Amino acid sequence: MPGLDRSELVSELSTRSAADIRTVDAVLNALAQVAIETIAEGVLLPGIGELKLSQSPEREIRIPTGQTVIQPGRPELAFEPDSWIRSVLLGNVSVVDSPREPVPPKSLPELRLNPYSDTERAEPSTATSKTKIGGAPDWIQLPEVPTCCGQQMYFYGQFDSSIGEPYDLVDAGMLYVFVCEHCSRPHASIQYY
Repeated sequence: MPGLDRSELVSELSTRSAADIRTVDAVLNALAQVAIETIAEGVLLPGIGELKLSQSPEREIRIPTGQTVIQPGRPELAFEPDSWIRSVLLGNVSVVDSPREPVPPKSLPELRLNPYSDTERAEPSTATSKTKIGGAPDWIQLPEVPTCCGQQMYFYGQFDSSIGEPYDLVDAGMLYVFVCEHCSRPHASIQYY
């Protein structure tokens, strides 16, 4: 649907999502505000792509007098479409032939890691730990699986801080690490015992 203006886009989104037009308009306004406030880190639009702000490199230019001057870099905006949308736009996949369905995140085999004491010989500690790579997260509270590129991120590992000082995170907790299978963006979150 090329050439949609804002009111047509809001109306189309309202129809497709069964959401009130005012709600859709408010969400678009909020999205624009978040994008402006966080553009320095990049703005991920799940299932659509990522908007980034970068600085073009400085370059030397020769002016009519024959002198060379340095032209400073300028801010540039770049948009990197989501892999599925890129495939559709390049004609590699048809939206009708390949509707977007959630793909389960990949799973790594579980590898338990044992903490070590602070001795020079690094003897195994007697403390028990839930630190591991792969497998499924051992949630302390409710599951919090993050999403990226329109899909759930896969669980990479967890680090248990309940083995004692100096590794405690505040009141002892678990640091969970996830990775996006599409763009390799990492995400970490903490839950406390």
